[in-house]
Amino acid sequence: MKFDNVYVLDTNIILNDANDIFTISQEGNNLVILPETVIDELDTKKTGFEEINFQARAFGRLLSDAEVIKTFKNGRDKNVTVMRIKIKENIIIDIISFKNYELDGIEKAILNDRKIIKVASFAKNFYKDSKVVLLSLDVMCRTRAISLDVVAESLNNKNREKERQFIKEFEIDSNLLNSLNYKDIRTIDPEYDISNYCYIFKGETGHIVLAAIVNERIEVIDENDLRKHNIKPKNSGQLFAYQGMIDSRYNACLIDALAGSGKTLLAVAAGMRCIDKGHQNKIIYIRNSIESLDKGEDVGYLSGNEEKFRIYNMPLYDTLEFIATQGIKKVETSESIQERVETLTAKYQIQTVWVGELRGRTLSNAFVIVDEAQNISKNTMQLILSRLDDSCKVIVIGSNRQIDNMYVNKYTNSLAFLLNEAEKEHPEINLFCTTLDKVVRGKITQWAERIFEKK
Repeated sequence: MKFDNVYVLDTNIILNDANDIFTISQEGNNLVILPETVIDELDTKKTGFEEINFQARAFGRLLSDAEVIKTFKNGRDKNVTVMRIKIKENIIIDIISFKNYELDGIEKAILNDRKIIKVASFAKNFYKDSKVVLLSLDVMCRTRAISLDVVAESLNNKNREKERQFIKEFEIDSNLLNSLNYKDIRTIDPEYDISNYCYIFKGETGHIVLAAIVNERIEVIDENDLRKHNIKPKNSGQLFAYQGMIDSRYNACLIDALAGSGKTLLAVAAGMRCIDKGHQNKIIYIRNSIESLDKGEDVGYLSGNEEKFRIYNMPLYDTLEFIATQGIKKVETSESIQERVETLTAKYQIQTVWVGELRGRTLSNAFVIVDEAQNISKNTMQLILSRLDDSCKVIVIGSNRQIDNMYVNKYTNSLAFLLNEAEKEHPEINLFCTTLDKVVRGKITQWAERIFEKK
């Protein structure tokens, strides 16, 4: 049986998203190889309530429905066993095991990687008519494989970061700047694309008009009105983001932002504004705890451990303290900052939710903020978004420059996935997407972002 490509999977490919096997297989055109070691590692991950446990169980369910096609032995002294199975009608998987891997002296920490690489090396010689590639999210595993003459790639290594234009700068005749409102964007910019959510129109005189595109119509942003709000947007990026967040026509807003760009502050302030306007009645803040991926129970996500949970939501509490401080400065009050935070929390029904609590729930009338989306897998983001009914609005914010989750990368995390989806039409919802690329936290943050950013 001839295959276009043969892909040997590392365990982290399955733990990232079990359903990726369908994409990798390409409807049976590619052969998927699972080393015995991967099966063993997945088996150890089946118990628990974290993301990787759900993925391991999901893949186990796929294997439980598999049809065994044949089993045969190969290699020197017939020490290699190959079991060919078929799942979901056309996905072909070869499970390969060695009777003896002959890896004496290899450190235990990297032994499983070396077993997987040995399977890939065998596959390279056995499937001579196809290109054999080891897929792994672990750069160290890929490096070891390449040093042993095995082709190794990340899952999405062919993807490249796109030069997205969620905010497009466009030069225009200054005489037209005052008559842009509600015009068809294509009459102004014939090259308009669905991903151009925001425009900075520049006249030759230096005058600038900011506008959002709604149903392919230009809607000029009233900068003066937005700057009258309690939390004032400080630059064009913040103006765009804040406008999208408070606009009740949008069901979902995606914000790709630098560290220190004010994304959490804007989101919380926008949530308060929407509640004041009666659009929703509470703010729900969701931020993934990286530590909870493997040891959630150890961290203490159980009833009565609110203080342990609190440490993972410090960005929210810092934001509330800042808003409370600003409010105290404007009015005479005997409230302390902490009392003011408690007042705001009660007034806006601000809640923090751990993603593990969401299964089986339906959230209603909520302004939902999903923070640090770059550390959330696609599967977990699907869980979060599928909990929200039509009375909710969701703000998804994050930065692909700050990935701490070892099971995702800048191509496979949920923020990257949603940003790619923002370049397409979605008839079910009204979507808004923009970027925050200016640091407002301070000069040290700005300096750090510049010198550590890989170009």
